[in-house]
This record gives sequence, structure tokens and C-alpha cells, in this order.
Amino acid sequence: MRIIVAVLFGMLCSSAVFAADAPVAFAVSVLPSASNKLKHTTEKYDDVLTVTGAKFSSKVSSGYGFPDGECQMKKDGAKSTITAELKDEKHGTNKYDLVVQGDKIAGTLKWSKMGEDGKPKTAEYTITGSVKK
Repeated sequence: MRIIVAVLFGMLCSSAVFAADAPVAFAVSVLPSASNKLKHTTEKYDDVLTVTGAKFSSKVSSGYGFPDGECQMKKDGAKSTITAELKDEKHGTNKYDLVVQGDKIAGTLKWSKMGEDGKPKTAEYTITGSVKK
């Protein structure tokens, strides 16, 4: 069974970067959208995103209490797409839409949570980086 899972996972992911259950870490820069207005959402920061099998984590988000989340991966020619959500009751949801091509990664992060006024709040970011060496 483990071999079948490894083969299927290999078919979904770029063989140059992803192996069945081996963690792949990406060193990334996270750039805020100019339209972000929420407190603490207007500064650029660096992060490490890690994919291990179907699990996804963010070093910065983990520091705020976000547990690892599930990720979905699809291969499209020479690139792989990753979609992941990290959810924390206190801090909301981080939704990642990423594209991996070779050792490069790029995409978006949308953070959303309910504001103290009872209205949903969001902040958006652009992510760029590469496999952590």
C-alpha cells in the first residue's frame, strides 16, 4: 500500500522537488498587498513553508498557534500546484494557493478572521521563494 501511495504522490508532484513522505521546505518572502489595512498586515516578512506528504506548515503561522493543515497537490506539466488551509480558532484561516516549478515557488496567501466588530476581516499577500538549501 505504501508503494502505491508513493507512486501516486510522485505522479502528482514534480519529481525534482517532491518525494513521497520526505519534507520539502521552501524559504519564502511574504509581501503584503498595498490594500491591507489590518494591524500587523502591512510589513514584509520571511517564512519557511514545509510540505510533508499531504501536510503543510508555515513556521510563522505555527508561532501564532496555527496547526499543520492538509494540502492538495496537482501536477500540470512541469509545474505543481499546492492548495492548503491552516485554521486556528483564535487567529482565523490562512489559505495558500501556490505553484511550484523546478525549485521555485510563488503564489498567494489570504488570511481571514472575524473582527471584534463581528465582521470578517482579510489580508492578502504575495509569496515568492525557492527550496530551502
